[in-house]
Amino acid sequence: MKRVVLADSHEIFRTGIATTISNRDEYRIVAQCSSSTRLLQAILAFPGCIAITATCLRTDLNQLQSCLKQSASHAIAVVGHDECVKPLYPTFSGIITRDIAPAALLKCVRQVASGQSWIDTESATAAFSQEDLVGMRVRDRLTTREMRVSALLLEGRKNREISVRLGTSEQAIKNCMRDIYNKTGVSDRLELALFIHHHRELLKAVHGVASEIKIEEQRSIFPGAVA
Repeated sequence: MKRVVLADSHEIFRTGIATTISNRDEYRIVAQCSSSTRLLQAILAFPGCIAITATCLRTDLNQLQSCLKQSASHAIAVVGHDECVKPLYPTFSGIITRDIAPAALLKCVRQVASGQSWIDTESATAAFSQEDLVGMRVRDRLTTREMRVSALLLEGRKNREISVRLGTSEQAIKNCMRDIYNKTGVSDRLELALFIHHHRELLKAVHGVASEIKIEEQRSIFPGAVA
């Protein structure tokens, strides 16, 4: 059973999250904290936990990252819609908004618990600028293969899964990922996912490629079924 620590200054929000998670047998709420100090103490007291914490607590990210590393735990940030999320990684493995749907919350917790990242689209797109020049520039620099890899990465696929979907080797995907990192200026998968979500034009293009991949797969399974 996975242990979960909740941290938020609003008791009503903590109660709502606790109710959603407690309805699942695989999770157990081990602590509810109303301050950053108690949050850090709880993370150290319950190694291997998932900490769901609101950024309004103003927890020092360096201290939080140190505690997470020390206790082999992971954290999910609860952010406001007008909040810039870029400073939150790599400390947080998941980023959600307060009004996240219960099903999406459980999916986030499940993926973070398995060592993956999860980003709520609403929180990541809140800081879009009116004219996404950076997104357009990066979109035009990425090759067709790099766009396809980015699209599958955004779905939470691992390198092995991506290689199977695209019919190539896992090493080829690793090389492609390295090229994407160089072109976008990021250093890992989470940063890349955040970067794509932050740039409207790039995100739009990636979503378009994802749709093309699905259509191609449907055609391969049911020839002539997809127009």
